[in-house]
Amino acid sequence: MIMRKSNVISYCFLFLIASASFAQESIPFDKKDFPDQEKELRAAKKNIRKGDRLFKKGYGYYPQAVEYYMEAQSFNPDNALLNFKIGECLFQTYGKDKAGQYLKRSFMLDSLVHPEVMLKLGKYYHFCGKFDTAISLFKSYKQKYSDKISSETEIMLTKRIMECKHGKQFYDAPLHVFIDNSGSVVNSKYDDYSPVAAPEGDTLYFTSRRPEDEKANIRKDVYGFNEHGYKVATNDSGNWMQPVKMGKSINCEDHNGIIGISEDGETIYIYSSENGGDICYSEQKRKGKWSRPDNLSKRINTKYHEAYASFSDKGHKLFYVSDKPDTYGKHDIFDSRIDKKGKWKKGVNLGPVVNTVYDETAVYMHPDGKTLYFSSTGHNSMGGYDIFKTHIDKTGEWCKPENLGYPINTPGDDLFISFTENGNKAYIASERLGGYGGQDIYEVTFPGEEKQVINTVVMNQVNAYEQNLLQDAYSEPAADIEKTFITVMKGIIFDANTKYPLHASVIITDNQTNEILADFKNDSASGSYLVKLKSGKNYGLTIQADGYLFYSENIDLTEETKAKSIEKNIGLRKVEKGMHIVLRNIFFDTDKATLRDASRAELNRLFKIMQEYPNIRVEISGHTDNVGSEEYNKKLSERRAKAVVDYLVGKGINKDRLEYIGLGFDQPIATNQTEEGRQKNRRTEFKVISD
Repeated sequence: MIMRKSNVISYCFLFLIASASFAQESIPFDKKDFPDQEKELRAAKKNIRKGDRLFKKGYGYYPQAVEYYMEAQSFNPDNALLNFKIGECLFQTYGKDKAGQYLKRSFMLDSLVHPEVMLKLGKYYHFCGKFDTAISLFKSYKQKYSDKISSETEIMLTKRIMECKHGKQFYDAPLHVFIDNSGSVVNSKYDDYSPVAAPEGDTLYFTSRRPEDEKANIRKDVYGFNEHGYKVATNDSGNWMQPVKMGKSINCEDHNGIIGISEDGETIYIYSSENGGDICYSEQKRKGKWSRPDNLSKRINTKYHEAYASFSDKGHKLFYVSDKPDTYGKHDIFDSRIDKKGKWKKGVNLGPVVNTVYDETAVYMHPDGKTLYFSSTGHNSMGGYDIFKTHIDKTGEWCKPENLGYPINTPGDDLFISFTENGNKAYIASERLGGYGGQDIYEVTFPGEEKQVINTVVMNQVNAYEQNLLQDAYSEPAADIEKTFITVMKGIIFDANTKYPLHASVIITDNQTNEILADFKNDSASGSYLVKLKSGKNYGLTIQADGYLFYSENIDLTEETKAKSIEKNIGLRKVEKGMHIVLRNIFFDTDKATLRDASRAELNRLFKIMQEYPNIRVEISGHTDNVGSEEYNKKLSERRAKAVVDYLVGKGINKDRLEYIGLGFDQPIATNQTEEGRQKNRRTEFKVISD
């Protein structure tokens, strides 16, 4: 019997309530409960007192408090109030993932131990995307304490319930994108955020609240170290190297953060906490050396809090965030232009279509100059900050913002989107399940148009994305659907002689139907390509570039029963005398020279080359493995080579331009000791014998 998903989640809440009713009662830290452990009991109570003193100071002290609480909890894990405090400490700092086990335990031990245990547990389930359970807890809390909660709390609960309803809608219609944590090299256990992709694509600027060194002092008011700007680059393999803190010219004693970069990469924009929060800029004097930041403009920066900056119109228009008095809520988005004298005009509020009574922040103008991305706790957010986009219509007005949806947005905070130059990837900062702590930087990959069972993506960084493909495989989750496995194929396409990267077409064909499933270009700068293929089909991969012989590969996944990765760097050779290619997608019936229909696409590519180069003469050679006699294999390979020539002649190619030869097993390209090797040796080749 298959239950509806919403019912399953509701039953989970009912089970939670039932568990609370029949669970073991909370055990106090009393002598009567621990008659033979007086020394251990005194130590546990002392740890609780130390933790309580820190807990009362505010959440900036929670990480220290939880250390003492955990010592006491190891002695008595069944005290409801202690579990509640541990859960609260973890949820308010960098341990949201772990908070749930303590909040749930507290609730099951004593659902009335603290007035807010139900509320905090609801917030935890909201953060985890368990929306129906969260709604039930919020409604139960609201009903139980209706005569005690403030109007602000009631408004908060109403908003939370609405966010959960938004979340259900977005989770039911997920976007076809891939989200990958940038890894422990980039991210720390502290907040890492505000990613800014440099134009060259191999460098990322970001802001972090990690300690500068062992002597760094933590800020108790907000639990975290001062924020500073960092730079991280990729190595030759496309992997992130260790981040480097930017120099003293950028980072001062207090807060500094990287918030933007110019189109040419020569100017970076910085948030400085001086004067209440200002937008500054720094120019690159020489590679890696930046000038001391200057205040952007007194017309932009006020005595209030200005932050984030994104430019368009070749740097003549600015979008920024401020909490100055003429806002609709907290922080709003403003824009400004440079006047005829080269000075920034006073910022103008973007208006109530974009700005809400809540918080708008982390603004980013797309290079198209029309599409604005920003983060907001308003609109139809599913919780915390969500990333939205809006654009200017034909009348010059801003359109209603659109939530980017799940999985880009989650019930946690999702902010700071920044696109790479080719638009195939973006970076965001997000606090979501599975992170390293606080906000982490994530890579968002946008696949191209979906072609039935195949999706293609071109990118320079493929490691995290590949891992995600192999784990998730973008298979539709349904109980009665057969599991699908994914093969990821990646590599570099280059000139076989010069070794320089080539800009080439990557074509995927269904060999059973001869249907082209995908046809896309690889990355022009790096030559990199990446494709993912679902199991159950026989694919033909073709790489072709102007002036070069095409490359073909057969990828037979008809009986594949596991996800796997293939790395294949492909060198293309120019169309000139002596050059040859292996035709891996030409197939014959067993022990016959009858061409199968699955060969048609490859044969037509041969025909096209003969048309494009009318002066070349070619040799088609047939090859076999060493099973059977030498005479039999030579005759079979010759008949097969002739079958290819006959096909081309039948399409109109002059037979004087074609030769064929059967070489049997005289020229193996792999061992004949394995089935895989023998399969490679059974092949047809195409060779240019005169041009």
